[in-house]
Amino acid sequence: MRVDSTPWTVELYPLGKHEGCVAEFIQGLPEEQQARIAKKIELLEEFGPFNLGVGHVAAVHGTRNHVYELRILGRSSFRLFFTCVGHVVVILHGVQKKSQHLRRKDVETADRRAAEVLESLKEPGR
Repeated sequence: MRVDSTPWTVELYPLGKHEGCVAEFIQGLPEEQQARIAKKIELLEEFGPFNLGVGHVAAVHGTRNHVYELRILGRSSFRLFFTCVGHVVVILHGVQKKSQHLRRKDVETADRRAAEVLESLKEPGR
């Protein structure tokens, strides 16, 4: 079986900005939790989202724009919602997991942002 060796990159929503939704979410966490998230993002870049396995990545049901969740497990668990455009992973939304189920509001936020990202990439000059 041949594994695609094209490198993956990870970007945070909103694209092209150094400050914003996802970056602020991550930076607002304690350093230990930031480090755990950073390690998972490094794994995404190294292996791509679809080679990490079922325990790490899952499709989010009820979305129209191919949204997935990256699971960061531990005493405090987190979910990073993302979509892929080519070999770019765009992290759309992050939440601390406090219950067994994903909140509908978070899923809708990620799906809406995925639609924005995909639409922006259709614009002329991109």
